[in-house]
Amino acid sequence: MIKSLPWILSFVLLGDASAQIIGEIQVEGVRVSDRADVLKVIRTPVGASLRSAATQRSISDDLRRISELERFDPLSLKVEQRGSETLKTLVFIVREHPVVTDIEYTGNTKYKEKRLNTELGFEEGQNLFLRPGLIDKLEQKLETFYNTKGFSNVVVEGREGQVSDASATLVFAIEEGRKLKLQAVGFEGNVHFTDEELAEQVKTKPKFLKVFRKKFDVDQFKKDQEALSLHYQRHGFLEAKIAEGSRKLVADDKRLDVNFQIEEGPQYKLGKIVIEGATTFSRSDLVYPITVQPGDVLNRPQLIGDLQEVRSLYWNQGYRRVDIEPEIIPDRETGIADLHLRVAEGPRMRLRNIRIQGVAAAADQSVFEVPLETRDYVIEREFELKKGEVLDWSKVEETERKLVNLQYFETEENVFPPRLKHGFQLDPIPGTPEADLLLQLEETNTGFIQLGGGFSSDFGASLNFEFKDRNALGRGWSYSIGADVGSKRSSVNFSFYNPHLNNTDYSNRYSLYYRNTERVGGREFGEERIGGTVGFGKRLTKELNAEVVYRLERVELEDLDEDLILHDPDDRNATLVDQLYSEDSTITSSLAFNLVRDTRDFVLFPTKGVRDAVQIEGAGIGGDNKFVGLTGTADRYLKLREKLVFAARGHYSVAFPFGDTERIPLHERYFLGGSNTVRGFRVGGISPVKIAQRRVNDIDGNEIFVDDEIRVGGESQWYSNLELRYRWNDTVQSVGFLDAGNVFEEAGDLDLAETRVAVGSGLRLNLFSNALVRLDLGFPVAKEDEDKKQSFQFNFGANF
Repeated sequence: MIKSLPWILSFVLLGDASAQIIGEIQVEGVRVSDRADVLKVIRTPVGASLRSAATQRSISDDLRRISELERFDPLSLKVEQRGSETLKTLVFIVREHPVVTDIEYTGNTKYKEKRLNTELGFEEGQNLFLRPGLIDKLEQKLETFYNTKGFSNVVVEGREGQVSDASATLVFAIEEGRKLKLQAVGFEGNVHFTDEELAEQVKTKPKFLKVFRKKFDVDQFKKDQEALSLHYQRHGFLEAKIAEGSRKLVADDKRLDVNFQIEEGPQYKLGKIVIEGATTFSRSDLVYPITVQPGDVLNRPQLIGDLQEVRSLYWNQGYRRVDIEPEIIPDRETGIADLHLRVAEGPRMRLRNIRIQGVAAAADQSVFEVPLETRDYVIEREFELKKGEVLDWSKVEETERKLVNLQYFETEENVFPPRLKHGFQLDPIPGTPEADLLLQLEETNTGFIQLGGGFSSDFGASLNFEFKDRNALGRGWSYSIGADVGSKRSSVNFSFYNPHLNNTDYSNRYSLYYRNTERVGGREFGEERIGGTVGFGKRLTKELNAEVVYRLERVELEDLDEDLILHDPDDRNATLVDQLYSEDSTITSSLAFNLVRDTRDFVLFPTKGVRDAVQIEGAGIGGDNKFVGLTGTADRYLKLREKLVFAARGHYSVAFPFGDTERIPLHERYFLGGSNTVRGFRVGGISPVKIAQRRVNDIDGNEIFVDDEIRVGGESQWYSNLELRYRWNDTVQSVGFLDAGNVFEEAGDLDLAETRVAVGSGLRLNLFSNALVRLDLGFPVAKEDEDKKQSFQFNFGANF
């Protein structure tokens, strides 16, 4: 914050009334570093009028950006005439702060200099500048660090060492004191709540898991005071005060008893709600979002949240500068507290313009402007607001949600639901009911080259290469070129997708692939696939997309069991096993129509909404195989609590042969199991079986024939997944799941009596570039003897 901004700008505002045009911009006060470091953040253009309101806003922004550089403080402005009478030189006068080159510590016996430097952020590549208040800030950081380690009586004193224009050293004297562990935690003065009830609200506890004794953390103790205060506020104790109570050293002064001192005060209920100054909305409209009703215990945190919903009523009608001032007036004698809302609506604003600005964060977290690789039109097509429209803030929030879903830009860390790291800033136009929106975007890494190894519980170890980008050339195109060589599967693939062909609502996609998969799980055959797809789509509405996809593919079965006795598939006595387990290659030429309805709030970690997908595929446009396939998938998401989401999927597929295709070929039949369908079972581990003969040798070495069960897949399948998901942070999500499903030999064999069911839990690890790793531990609770089970499963990408 630049406190001297008003008088700094007065140099410009109170100048000569004649035309003042900026002919040159200079910087004074830089002693050591390069003036270009300051000039690069100054965006006021040469040729602008100093008397212009737009120039004044631009200069104000320049001063703010200079202060954010950390090394500089803007001191003043001056306007000089150098040469031409009409052209002025605008001079930014700054103060440069020396860089901290070394920090010395005395009295530190428990932690070395390197560890303390890390806690202060004084590491290679991270600069500290000797600004006013820096020493106090670093003292606080050191005290907080020691407090979290149990040194509750630590004292830190910092001072300047050697200081020059360019550099400075700092010295911190540390009195560590004694490290104390907790013996007991108590509460004093509480009447309405028991000690046990209050203990559930705090994290300051003597033991972890009732076994390991914990250190006394002063910082956590202060947070627990706030947590207790919030707990009392939720239950109507508006005047409750929480402070540190008595302390007592015990166990030879090595442990500590601490207490929270509580002054509860009276409990209040909500009385009348009085609204003043509102003209746009009726009283009933403004009271409706308030869930705390007159006569209820006054839950103050809930009431504050409800008032934000009241503000949203105004914001979504363009009253973005509305001021709603709440005042709670308690009466101690009656235990009733009235709520007074004083509303200053302000003007109804319209959008003048949206300015897109690329930014980046420096090591010291300051922000500076950079060019965006993403084209403006890619960003603008996500805008819900148009110039001249009422500034409906719900449309601004919807635009931000859509930009987050692109996954092109950085989001705030550990914020749920996710938000853009910088996002929209309101810039009202003085003297008018109009406003600009400044959209600041920091691009994330959307493309990468990966060369390495991996492991899947289904397909084993592999070496892989992948070159991909989900925002190619900044145009919103996505492509992937990859190869994978593994113990059970090898592949080469290329794919391309353009969601907005020529910046329209049409889309197109292409893919080419080669896959060679050995026998794995319950699939008792290998296969070689080579083919490609071409698709064209159309966005019908905001939530509905249609697509037509052509597929041409050659498949050859491989790696069949040599001991399996097969008859001629054309023999009238041939069984289904004989017909399916043929090594002849076949060609499938099909056309599919896809319809997808998607209302999910977020693509990566959805918390609400639905995604429904229907596909009708017809094969027989040339090729060897003729069949019609129908597939339907329904996904549902429901937010139960903050960070806790219930997710459900239901899936059904069926295929019907026609013409001279008497049965669905083996490679097009359905097999269930694995990390993407029913966990707890191996890939293909759930399938109808048929009896076939094998050649085996007995103990004497003689060849004999035995009957064996062979998996033949099915013409229809269904499965469902139910998950409870808890997102701990941006990286880790835990899940508990229940999966169920079955496969049927023929399309009309639907029978729920033999449904397979598995339960389990898992972890989701969101690594670089949103690469999701899934770890699942599943246990079948309803299974058949012929099924193949697999408890632990490891895979990549989201299942739904």
